[in-house]
Amino acid sequence: SSAAVIVQEGVLKVIFGMQAVLFFTKSGGEIVRNWSLKKSIATAGIPAMLYAVQNLLTIIAMNKIDGLTYNILNQSKLIWNAVFVYIFLEEKFRPAQIASLGIIIFTTLLVSTDPTKFDEQTTTDDEIQSR
Repeated sequence: SSAAVIVQEGVLKVIFGMQAVLFFTKSGGEIVRNWSLKKSIATAGIPAMLYAVQNLLTIIAMNKIDGLTYNILNQSKLIWNAVFVYIFLEEKFRPAQIASLGIIIFTTLLVSTDPTKFDEQTTTDDEIQSR
């Protein structure tokens, strides 16, 4: 079920996160000893809740829409992240980054365009002109 997938994913994230803290930091043991639930909730409570809601909505979306549409919408996160970084953090982008975003936008539009609708519209326009 969807709930089981979400719970398993959360448990694995905690396990891998703890391993990363213990193995890849010099003071991993000290970090674990100084950890407190109250401080953790105060620091990461709201982002964690938003992330959990996002995961639930992702699973609902995957069940409601086709895979192509889901992937296109999922890729749009990159574009919106870049827009918000530019607006709120006032970060300037390098030309290569702008070109990459342009390619993402172009391919998203290309993949999401239904060629059969375009052909039908062209045919309709041609018929109108010949009358």
